[in-house]
Amino acid sequence: MVDELYNNGYLVIDGIDGKAHYVALPPRSELEQYPTGAVVEVKGSADVRAADRNIAALAVDGVYRTDHHLAVAQGQAVPDREPKEVVSAHVRRLEALRRAGIVERLAEGVWRVPGDLAERGPSTTRSVWAAVWPSS
Repeated sequence: MVDELYNNGYLVIDGIDGKAHYVALPPRSELEQYPTGAVVEVKGSADVRAADRNIAALAVDGVYRTDHHLAVAQGQAVPDREPKEVVSAHVRRLEALRRAGIVERLAEGVWRVPGDLAERGPSTTRSVWAAVWPSS
């Protein structure tokens, strides 16, 4: 499919998780490379996430606290970014890292994080195998 407004190609895929996923294609991708029914592998970026770097930097003695992060975020307020939403996004990332066994939730808003979080975080990015199906 092509987003006519911006001329960007994308796929709608049926993932092995049973869910439909929208996947943006790199610029100048030829849609003919992805015939209907083709099997594709989608991978996330292996780069260190900014949230992982922030969490590691804000942790004191290996403990990240949302109240501390909120205080810092309020002092560094950026237009169009609510400090509470910034912290909430980091908590969502921490939950994903907890499910992967990388961090531990000690209490509400308190997390034990490893010193090498920035290096270990990208390992939580999973590959998704899927099939390309026409959208209707």
